[in-house]
This record gives sequence, structure tokens and C-alpha cells, in this order.
Amino acid sequence: MSISNHPVSRLAAAFFCLGAISAALAQPAEPAAPVEYPRSQLETEQRIMRANIDDANYHINRGINAVSAGLPELAKVSMLRATGRVAQIESLMKDHPERIERVAMVLFTPREEVRKPLRASFEKIRDDFGALEQAMYAFRKDMLRKGIFGEELKEQVAVLDSVTKILPGLKQQDPALAAKVSSLVDQINEALANGDTAKAAELITQLESMLKAAGKGDAIESAKDQLNAQAGPPAPAAPAAPTTPPAPAEAAAAVIAPAAAAAMPAAPAPGSKVTESADSITITDPVTGETRTIPKSFFHGNEATVYETQYIGGEGQKLTAERELKVSLKQDAAGHFTGADQTTGREREWDFAIAETPGARKFADDGSGMATQLVFADTKRKTDFKIAEWVIKNPAGQEVGRFGAQDKVDFKFKDSGVHTVSVSGETDWGNKFTVSVDIKVAL
Repeated sequence: MSISNHPVSRLAAAFFCLGAISAALAQPAEPAAPVEYPRSQLETEQRIMRANIDDANYHINRGINAVSAGLPELAKVSMLRATGRVAQIESLMKDHPERIERVAMVLFTPREEVRKPLRASFEKIRDDFGALEQAMYAFRKDMLRKGIFGEELKEQVAVLDSVTKILPGLKQQDPALAAKVSSLVDQINEALANGDTAKAAELITQLESMLKAAGKGDAIESAKDQLNAQAGPPAPAAPAAPTTPPAPAEAAAAVIAPAAAAAMPAAPAPGSKVTESADSITITDPVTGETRTIPKSFFHGNEATVYETQYIGGEGQKLTAERELKVSLKQDAAGHFTGADQTTGREREWDFAIAETPGARKFADDGSGMATQLVFADTKRKTDFKIAEWVIKNPAGQEVGRFGAQDKVDFKFKDSGVHTVSVSGETDWGNKFTVSVDIKVAL
């Protein structure tokens, strides 16, 4: 009888196999290798982000022109298209920095050398996206305050806004649902691109139902609340311009400084009355009774230019509007002043803002601080100003950072609490401003 067929041998072999299986099951599974991304995929993502940023900017500019031309329906479509693009961009941007750090090896090239140009390119994309967001919110605010939005558009925009906040977490919790949401956003953009607003509205309704069924209705309501807050309260009536002469300068400056932003007062009526003193001219508007006192040194012959400025927080703080007035004095044959004509020249509004670049926050592993990038800009896209300096103060009011004339700064906050960031500068009309914002840091 062969040994292999012996009953005891077969029993031993069975125990040996069972032991081997048990040992294999007891051993922990090998951890899955981390996912790596080919450089070509990351470059493609960046090209898509840039294309969407350009497209969103196009629709914002188109919408602004539509508002100016009295075409509210075109403005609404432009707003929806820009909002849909922003949702797509944010979805790609969310995990892109991590994907850069997980870039796959390229033959004969150190991995860090592959990452560097990808990081630099993405930093520029973040800057452009930050400017895009500011422009979009300024456009929204203008539409809301002019009553162009309407409840239907507000609901649609709130749904698309909520997607940008929901989608990143949804990809982790329910990838299948996240894929459906992303697909619907793509279809909405396609419908809007084809001018089919009815189809887009139908798809947005489907998206809203899908999100609410997933328990995300609160995010939509929160987005709608933010839109309502952007509209702001009705503008209060502006107080009269001060009657005391301003500090000497190349042109006189009358300052309107309400506690909150208000509309500039109406342009002065012609035929104003004039009162002369030894060193100044006081002009009284015949309709409103407002007075402006202008030093005689500002007049060249009988002509003077006066700048009216509007601030939030007092003179020299956040500048919101400027207007140029041309003043022409009338004289009789004896040289006595008999009146003045005041006409409005150039005027413009400002909406200065300090904002963090999206995705720029980085926390040190040892808890020693939070680095981020701050950007200063006019959300109405005017560039006729210059920055003098940045000042950053910690929660105790101590200065912890100072920078010169630059539109963005990189800074590392080393303490928890509310820090104050201030930017001061001057417009090309010579009007100074200081804008401040609080940055909350939790280390």
C-alpha cells in the first residue's frame, strides 16, 4: 500500500491544507497602493478649468452689458450659465492639489520636477477663479438690488450654488449619486449653451428634487439665504455734504460719510447762488439747499473741479463712489460773483474687497500656523487705483505683518483668533481709502 493512500497520511494532508488556509485568512490583506494620476490627466483638468473660467467671465460680462441695455431676460440666462460653470470648476478644483501631489512617475524625470509646473499653473488658475467669483457676486448684487433676479431665478441659482458645497462630500458618501448630480449639471450647462432655458429650468428642478431626496435641502435654503443677504437693505438717504472746507489739495473734495453705503445724491441743479468770503466760495444748490465751500485756490479763473466721495465708516475708509463736478462762476461787469453753474462730469462706483484665494489655506502638521493667500481687488473690475500697503494685526491688536504695493500677499498666521487685515491705497483721482476685513484662524 502506498504511503499517500494510507488513511493517516490523507488525514495529515487535510489538516495541513486547513492550517494553510487558516493562516492565509488570518494574515492582513496587503494595503492597496495609493492611486497615482498621469501628468496628462492633470494637464487636461487644468485646461478644462481655464476654459470654464473664460466661459464664465464671458457670460458675466455679457450679463452686465444686458443689464445696462435693459435686457433682463438675457441677464438672467447669463447669470445661470456663469453659475453652472462655477459649479463645474469648483468640482474639479476641490481635489486637484492632492492629485498633483500624487502625480505618477515620468520616465527619466524626478517626480518633484513634474509637480512644480503643475503647482505653478494651478496657482494661476486659483487666482483667476478668485477674480471670477468676485465678479460674479458683484453682478449678482447688482441684479438683486435692481430687482432683476426674481424668485424663480433665485431658486435656480441657489440649487446650483448648493451643488458646489455638497458635491465634494457626496463623492465620498455616495459616489453613484455624486455622478448623477455631476451629470445633471453638465446637462444644464448644455441646455443653456443651446439657448434652451425651458429645458435648463426642468433639469434644475430635477436636480433640486434629487438633492432634497438625499437630505440636502438645508444646503439649498442656506444658499438662498445668502442670496437674500446679498441684496442688502434699501439704501438710506444720503446726508448733505459738509459745509466746512476740505484740506487743501489739487481739487476740492466733498465727503459723504454715512454709516452704511448710500446712493450718491442727485447732481446739482444749474443756477446756484454764490457767497464769497476772503478765502473761499460757498455755493448753494437752489433746489436742495445743499452747500459746498471751495477754497479760492482751487479755481483757475472762474473754473474749478470738485470731487465728491462716498465712504463707509468715515472719510478715508472704504470708498464706494466718486463723482467729479465742474463748477463755473458767473460775474457781472464789476467783477462781483452773481451765481454758479455746477455740472456732473465723470462718476464711478467701487466695491473693494479682500478675499482668500479658494483652496489656499494650508495648516502646518505641527500646529504652528495656517498659511494662506489674500487678494485685494475691486469686484467691479476697475483697476484705476494703487495700493499703498497691507497691515495685518493679531487678535491682541499687535502688528504681525506689513507689505507694500502688491495686489496679493502670502502670509502665515501663527495664532488662533480673529486677525484684522487692512489695505490702504488711493484712486487715480487722488482719493484715499482703507479697507479692512477680519480673518478667523483656528489652529
